[in-house]
Formats: sequence, structure tokens, C-alpha cells
Amino acid sequence: MGVLDDLKREAKTIRELQEQAHSKALSERDNILERVAPRMTALAEYLRDMAASLTVVQPDVRFDYDVHGCGSLKALEQCEYRAVVPDARPIEHVTFQFQCRSTGTVRFEVVGKDAAERQRQYLWSHNLRFTSKLSADAVGSFTLEKMVPVSFEFQAMMDSGVIRLRVRNLEQLGAHNMSFEPEQVDEEFMEELAKAALRQPSRFRELSGNTISEEARRELQQKLVADQYRKLAPEQQLLEDTQQSKRGPLTKLFRR
Repeated sequence: MGVLDDLKREAKTIRELQEQAHSKALSERDNILERVAPRMTALAEYLRDMAASLTVVQPDVRFDYDVHGCGSLKALEQCEYRAVVPDARPIEHVTFQFQCRSTGTVRFEVVGKDAAERQRQYLWSHNLRFTSKLSADAVGSFTLEKMVPVSFEFQAMMDSGVIRLRVRNLEQLGAHNMSFEPEQVDEEFMEELAKAALRQPSRFRELSGNTISEEARRELQQKLVADQYRKLAPEQQLLEDTQQSKRGPLTKLFRR
């Protein structure tokens, strides 16, 4: 046995392990695909049909949005319904979107350079259309279109097997992330989603009520950890003091 033989044997072992890992990954993806793909296809067909029907029917749906800095945009009319479905298969992304709009613009001012920049970032973050100008005396003048884009963005997560939904500007300005098992995205879910999009009484919030945004989940976890630490800290300190008293002053000296 020479060095080359040892290297060949080791290389063969590594290749076999890599092939096994690759085969396992493909098998897991196939299992996920078997669960997710039919749901995404059904969802795409439902949203595409709904967008086409709404484009013809044009129901009179209106909604108010509060916009920080300029007040409320009243009675914005929903229009321009559209379903965005990629040509690639399997379908991994589906978006249903529409506009809430009215004629005219809203003009308002924000005093201070920093405040004006924060207002710009706020409007940008919610995909609102506006123009702005900062005067020499640091007064920001804004002209805002009466338009709010709304979207339901679905994404199949092939690594975890869930369907992620990001809702933008539905009931208020902002985005909310939710994750569903494929089996949850059924006919009832689609029906309630359609009702919610048309501002009709629905169970959509109830169906998604057990999910919270990723940001809120992280904050909640951090708060729980902090609360647990605060509760345990006095008991832990008392336990350490008791243990030290039992060990005697010599143990304390060595610990120093």
C-alpha cells in the first residue's frame, strides 16, 4: 500500500459520502415538491382567475389609509387587479396585487432636515409615490399621490416545505409575514383571502391568527428570555450565596 493508494481510497470514500448527501437532498426536495407544488399551482390558478374576473366586474371597493405626516387618504378606490405568475415550473412565486387610488395629490410640509429625511424613508418603505424638496431653511415640502399599492406575495420555501406569505398595505400601511403548511393553503383559505382583499367580512385573520411577523417573533423571544432571566436572577444569586456559605471562606478566597 502506497501513499497514492491511500489517497485514492480516501477520495472514493469522500465521493460516496457526497453522492449519498446529494441523493438525500434530492429525495427531500422531491418530497417537499410533492406537497407544495400542487398547492402553489392551485393558488396561481385561483388568483389569476380572480384578477381576470375583477378586471371585468370592477366592484366598487373603497378604503381609507392613514399616512404618517399628512393625515388620511380617504375613499381610495381599488383597481388594476393583477396576478403575477412566472412561466417556470414548478411555481415558486405567486403575487396578487392591486392599487387603491384617487385623483389628485396631497401637499404637506415637514420641518427639519432630519424629520424630512425620515418622512421620505417612511413613504419609500411603503411604496408610495411622491416628490419632495428641501428648502434652504430646512422645510421639507412633499407632494403625495393618492395611491397605495397592495400585494399578497406567496413564496414556496423548498428548504423548509412551507408557503410564506407577505402581505403589504392591506389593512394599514406596512408588511406582515406569515408561514403556512401546504395543507393550510386550501380552498377555504383562498376564499377567505379573496374576501379580505375585497374588504368583505372574512376569516382570513383567524386563519392566519397563529402566525406573527418575523420581527415580532424575534422581539417576543428576546422579551421571554429577558423576563425569565429577571425571574431567575434573584433565586440564582441566593443559591450561589448559600453554596458559598456552606463551602466556607477558604473557597471564596480561592474563587477570587
